[in-house]
Amino acid sequence: GDLTLDVDGDVTIDADGGDFTIADAGNQIMKIGSTTNVAIGHYAGDAFGSSSYNIAIGKNALTAEDGGGGNIAIGHEALKTSNDDGADYNIAIGESAMSGAWSTADVNNCVSIGYNSMAGVLTSTAVGTIAIGQGSLNALTEGVTTSDVPN
Repeated sequence: GDLTLDVDGDVTIDADGGDFTIADAGNQIMKIGSTTNVAIGHYAGDAFGSSSYNIAIGKNALTAEDGGGGNIAIGHEALKTSNDDGADYNIAIGESAMSGAWSTADVNNCVSIGYNSMAGVLTSTAVGTIAIGQGSLNALTEGVTTSDVPN
């Protein structure tokens, strides 16, 4: 059924150290985790598990990550397949940014801004890469501290 909540004043929800989740037909829409993760969007961050200090905003953003920390994914499928416990401190902004099939690579400290940027199958040698702009470095698979900022 439907629930309508009309409140004049403050509302406090205390999850007693657990996760606070809002779902629609079992599909996660929003989750604030006890390990300081925040996820907003269908399936966003839905595998967080032992991950901490991650932010996922957008459908399927950071959906597979269950152990990495300090990642920020904003946009539909941003950082979608990251699932390495050592994949830390990445920033992906834009639809499909850093969304390539690199689930087991330890990719850290990357910045990817723009639709489909850094969407290749990344390896752990792609550490520190910066890609700004639509499709920038979308075929990159390796290369320490590579950068691409198209005109």
